[in-house]
Amino acid sequence: MNADTGPMPESEDAAHPPREGDPGSAASDRQPDAEPTRQGALEVAGRSGRYTLFAALVAAVISSVVAAGSAVYVNIAQSDRTVRIETDKAVRSDRQKVYVDCATTLFALFEQLGRIQGKLIARTSREEVKPELPEYSRVGIRVLGQLELAMMVGSPAMADVAGRLAERYIRFNQDEWVTFARKYLSFGAPNESDIAEWEHDSAAMVKTINDFVADLDHINVEFIKAGRDDLSANR
Repeated sequence: MNADTGPMPESEDAAHPPREGDPGSAASDRQPDAEPTRQGALEVAGRSGRYTLFAALVAAVISSVVAAGSAVYVNIAQSDRTVRIETDKAVRSDRQKVYVDCATTLFALFEQLGRIQGKLIARTSREEVKPELPEYSRVGIRVLGQLELAMMVGSPAMADVAGRLAERYIRFNQDEWVTFARKYLSFGAPNESDIAEWEHDSAAMVKTINDFVADLDHINVEFIKAGRDDLSANR
């Protein structure tokens, strides 16, 4: 009885191995690997989104900084321009006053020298010339003071011109006028009684004053030009 028994039939699974497209195939066995792939894609997308957001934030910050910097620069530039304008106005006002006062004292010096020269030409006595000395001294002091102010507040060109005016006045005063005044016009002058020498030296002083005034007048032309340039430059 046992001998008649044939071989056992193969199982259904063994008889029909799964095909490649069947749900039970090896492709179905690889499904667990697809989940990490989706997670990686999500992570990449998340990183990309965060990067895009960060880039947008950085761009916004940079834009705000640039805008704020531009506004600050404009405000500073406007402030500097306002300060320069006000400074230029103040400098021009100061220069104008100094230059006008300086020109006024120079003409006062010319006027005083003209009075002294007129009396010397008329051959008046020394007693008639002596009263002019105090006024000449006062005018001379004012001239030097105004020229120094012009050198302080003026441009380099003005400082040069004012310096030459001051130098020429000092040279005339010390080398010519003081010697003449001490000799004939001071109290107890040694040549007080020598009329002939007084007349001779008076005539020489007239020529000396002429030369001095001519030099001052020549430099004064440069003074006027330098003053005009300074005042027009600060308008």
